[in-house]
Amino acid sequence: MKLSIALSLLVSATLIPAHAQQTGVPVAVTASYQLAPSDVVSITVVNFTNLSVAQAVVAPDGTVALPLLDNVSVSGMTTAQTARLLTKRWRKYVINPAVSVSLMQKHVQNVVFSGWLTHPGTLPFRPGMHLIDALAEAGGSLPGGDSVHSTLTHADGTVQLLDLSYPDTKVSDPAVNSELAPGDVIYVPEQRGKVSVVGQVKMPGSLTYNDHLTILEAINACGGALPEVADLKAATFTHNGAESKIDLDAMLLHGDMSANVKMSPYDSINIPELHNKVYVFGDVARPGFYYFKPGDRIVDALGGVGGPLPQADLGKINVMNINTMKKDPKKDSEKNPKKDAENDEQMARVNLNDFLLKGKYEGNPFVTNGDTMYIPDKHHTANISDLLSLISGVGSAAYTARVLNNR
Repeated sequence: MKLSIALSLLVSATLIPAHAQQTGVPVAVTASYQLAPSDVVSITVVNFTNLSVAQAVVAPDGTVALPLLDNVSVSGMTTAQTARLLTKRWRKYVINPAVSVSLMQKHVQNVVFSGWLTHPGTLPFRPGMHLIDALAEAGGSLPGGDSVHSTLTHADGTVQLLDLSYPDTKVSDPAVNSELAPGDVIYVPEQRGKVSVVGQVKMPGSLTYNDHLTILEAINACGGALPEVADLKAATFTHNGAESKIDLDAMLLHGDMSANVKMSPYDSINIPELHNKVYVFGDVARPGFYYFKPGDRIVDALGGVGGPLPQADLGKINVMNINTMKKDPKKDSEKNPKKDAENDEQMARVNLNDFLLKGKYEGNPFVTNGDTMYIPDKHHTANISDLLSLISGVGSAAYTARVLNNR
């Protein structure tokens, strides 16, 4: 039986055209190279071209389809081992087959990036490839990624925990920036929550939570508190749903770290605005407010808004205080006529020329937090509706209208 099959194959071998023989140039690999799915091999059986296969692709299950043998598992074997295996298998059908196996095309070796990355997917493996470089090629972690709890899974199934936050600082750390191997998988999970810093910081918003995040680190990550604007003593910290006061003045300005606790997911810090403002309207360069400092005078207030314009009447500066204008003085005076006289004392007329031209300090009095100043134009009678549109947001519109008309 074996002899008859062998003779028929031998006869047919002389009739097989040359295109069945090995073509192309084999890929140079080391003798220890192991075949893997997607490799392309050429299998030659001397004198039996009908058994030879010019290009056999190793299937995803690690097998190749061959004449008479159907699917033969070759994944993990060298080309020499594969040749010996096929020689043994074909001996059942032909006499002393001489089998050779060559690698014609090497499978593409990849490392895999998955999870919260800018460009998840595969990267072609290169000898000498290191993790930080590969991470940069994948675009790095997305804002919602938990870089601190990343993992590197090797082809043998072992898992390595990695902190990939601030990767530029870890290029020289071999424990993190390890050399990769084909089949390695880098995974960046989704963060477990966010923390927020709002109010008077340079870049208010949300931050990626990590197990080491403290209040100070969160504030610094948002650019720090804005000087002269942030009310550090009135800040609040919401931790696990409960809000409490926190003295950031002691922490940020005096180095007291007793309140610098670790944060939890969804915690928030709110730094309110410091309401030390003096409002200046009328004939000035930049009508609005400037941040008041104790000891400031009228001249400082004018300088804070760019100074007076050439036609400003510095002899008739009206000054009132926002903190005494929160109630409607007209209603109060109806209940108590004495209130009217008290409210008049809350409005002052200042002649700054006494200071500028005569050196009298009473012409340049101190201003207080919440003061509102109006500097008129020498040649223009202000329309009261225009003034109210500017000042009504600062204090009582009714009171402002009355005092400007009377004064």
